[in-house]
Amino acid sequence: LKDDLGLDSMSSLTFLMALEDTIEGFQVDPDTLEMEHLESIDTIADYVLQQQHGSIAKENAAFSDFQLA
Repeated sequence: LKDDLGLDSMSSLTFLMALEDTIEGFQVDPDTLEMEHLESIDTIADYVLQQQHGSIAKENAAFSDFQLA
């Protein structure tokens, strides 16, 4: 992001938190967030999609468990 937008690491994290507030189903997971996720717009987009898919998978698993009970 430094090259794309001129953001330092703290600004990149602030940007990511703003995305978290704006994009439904997206939450930053400190256990999975790596500096490589903050390299470019593409890597942030990939991280957001990865986290959203993980969130949806967890919801679907919980729903399936509920149906089986």
